[in-house]
Amino acid sequence: MAIDYRGYGGYTGTRSEFGLRADARAAFDFIRTAAPESRIAVFGESLGTGIAVALLARERPVTGVLLDAPYTSVLRLFERRGPPLPYRLLLTDQFNSEALIGGIGASDDLARDSQ
Repeated sequence: MAIDYRGYGGYTGTRSEFGLRADARAAFDFIRTAAPESRIAVFGESLGTGIAVALLARERPVTGVLLDAPYTSVLRLFERRGPPLPYRLLLTDQFNSEALIGGIGASDDLARDSQ
């Protein structure tokens, strides 16, 4: 199953970290209810990698995870690559994957990006 998050792909709603995480949990829970014996793998790309990490950290059991173009946090990404601005004050949604990834409980077969 592939999903479009609220505020993207023609869907209504306000984009926020909380809302995008809720959308991912709802999609996961829908699949788990519709096919309780299915093996679920999670794929996240770019911004979606933070949502995938948050989903896994919330104890949703998965068979595997693939993160394409992951980041440690949006805050850190902007601080390293953006112009010098007070991002800690400007960003309401920081998508801090680094703070959550230790709670995933996955195997050591994770490939890390240098971002």
